[in-house]
Amino acid sequence: VTHRQVFLIAKVQSIFKPNITSIPFDWFFLCTEQDRTVTVQNTNDFDITVTDALLGGTDAAEFTIVTPQPPFSVPANGSRTVILRCSPSNVGSLSADVTFNFNVPKGYSINQPLSVSASQLSSSFWASKKLHTLPGADVLFPIYANSPLEQFQSPSFRLTISYDPSHLEDFDYVQDYTHTTVGAFSVVGDTAGYREYDYQTLDNSIVTGGMPNDTVPLVYIKFHTRLNPGEEQLTFSQAYDIHYSINFDRSPYPSACVLLSTPSGVITIDSSCSSVSLFKPLHGPDDAGVQSITPNPSTTGTVAVTIDIPSDSPVKLDVIDVLGNTVKTLVNEDRQRGYYDINWNTEGVPAGTYYLRLRTSGTQKLRQVLIMH
Repeated sequence: VTHRQVFLIAKVQSIFKPNITSIPFDWFFLCTEQDRTVTVQNTNDFDITVTDALLGGTDAAEFTIVTPQPPFSVPANGSRTVILRCSPSNVGSLSADVTFNFNVPKGYSINQPLSVSASQLSSSFWASKKLHTLPGADVLFPIYANSPLEQFQSPSFRLTISYDPSHLEDFDYVQDYTHTTVGAFSVVGDTAGYREYDYQTLDNSIVTGGMPNDTVPLVYIKFHTRLNPGEEQLTFSQAYDIHYSINFDRSPYPSACVLLSTPSGVITIDSSCSSVSLFKPLHGPDDAGVQSITPNPSTTGTVAVTIDIPSDSPVKLDVIDVLGNTVKTLVNEDRQRGYYDINWNTEGVPAGTYYLRLRTSGTQKLRQVLIMH
């Protein structure tokens, strides 16, 4: 009997541990979403699998794995890029880590620390504390931006005004010679001593303007002063704080990441003629504008508009839509000083929000009108 020996020859294949490379993970940025990448490298002659990728650490909730979601394969002698995202909800230092688990070598994992410093966007505004006016008079209250408004990357903002209404009432706004001439305001709220002014650029461009010691205001808020029954006209003197806040509601930056300084202004009602200085705009005629729009909202097919022209001037009154497109020109000619009544036939005009834009020499006024059918 011939015995044959059988030899089993096993080919042993070396397994190389995968590794990862990444761009630096010490992130420093404004408090918005940011992405970074991790590259998983496989130097083996066969595919490997990332079975899981786990986020951990103190601030793990601020991070997400965007793509690819595990499990995913890494090709032989190749690599795979993983995108990580940080979405900080507040400013300050954030730390976390991500652990990649692999199918081979069995039980093998790699841990990548993550470190982020999310900084704050700071901006300041200011309002005059030296406005004096007589009782029963109107005064313009300017609000200025001390920082570039472009940094908010927002086409709109909400200005909130609050004050003691016992002797004051805000009743209008003025955009002439301000940083808000290219947009329109909508007034929200009818509570004494509290009002919200919503601003939107007509072409959806970002709000611009503002610098340290800027002399061009963001907007003027118009106040009327009054005395109450029994108060002495000749001796009354009282200062009132005007509080305000500004919210750039469509900015990409979370509100927790924006630091705004909005110190209050002051209006002083003073009966002493020797100390009264009425604040007026530095340029242009006073009080040109659309005085009334009736009815508003309109459901009748006709809108009656009254405009006030304070001096002889070329006058143009346009109806524009929310994008700034001209819908109709109601007046385009020279007019003498005075009040004029104009009718706008709204038949066939789609329902929606429109603005009456009045232009005279050196001035522009916008008033909102709603068309409802």
